Amino acid sequence: MVSPCDRQRGAIALRKRDARGWGTSTYQSEFYDAIIEAEGTGRSSDPYNETLGYGAYGLPPKLLTEMTIAEIYLFGDAIRTVHGRSSALGAFQIVGRTLRNAQRALGLKDTDDFTPPIQRRIASWIESKQGLGAWEGFTIHPDQRIRAAMAIKRQADCDQNALLLPEYVPHSLGKPTKKAGKK
Repeated sequence: MVSPCDRQRGAIALRKRDARGWGTSTYQSEFYDAIIEAEGTGRSSDPYNETLGYGAYGLPPKLLTEMTIAEIYLFGDAIRTVHGRSSALGAFQIVGRTLRNAQRALGLKDTDDFTPPIQRRIASWIESKQGLGAWEGFTIHPDQRIRAAMAIKRQADCDQNALLLPEYVPHSLGKPTKKAGKK
């Protein structure tokens, strides 16, 4: 029988990576999907281009995913001016101050595009620094908060178990020199 962690490692090995090498594992996808559902951005056909209030406070001049981080800040300021307090943008409804802090911590440039992989990196950073309480949507959708928490736990369990296996070497450390069971 194949364990969930074995399936997870297989998914990691087979996942497609973007130009920066950021892929999404099974449990990471579950984590991101839970936030998207809780924040309500999954209602649209493209949550990564969703704005606060589904455009009620302004529409961007182009897709958010085609805008640079500097352009996102400017557009977020315009949204906050109309809304009065929030500048939430993208799949994870990231606000300006949090975006700025994540940008510094992750080494992102103003010229980097607000792509889905960048939004996912920022969401992961938010969770690591602020926890799941950073997303207001989880107060309305506690089932999605549980789903996100379980995905984080499963990912951590698999990562811990994988470190015990000699054939497993995390992507950041390079490729294993030999596979288990082969000479």
